[in-house]
Amino acid sequence: MQTHKIAIVAGDGIGPEVVASGIAIMDAAVGVAGEFAIEYVAAPVGAATYLECGNDYRSLGRGC
Repeated sequence: MQTHKIAIVAGDGIGPEVVASGIAIMDAAVGVAGEFAIEYVAAPVGAATYLECGNDYRSLGRGC
């Protein structure tokens, strides 16, 4: 079974509840199709990352 990675970009206008609903929809689609899997990867971007790191984006899997 093939696995697809999808970046999850939450915050800065896209609240956690919107992201959670999107993930639920994607999971339902995978359940119907049953031919692939999805791995969600949180993408650290936006204001919270800026406050932590001094810039608004950092590479996935890396620190500031």
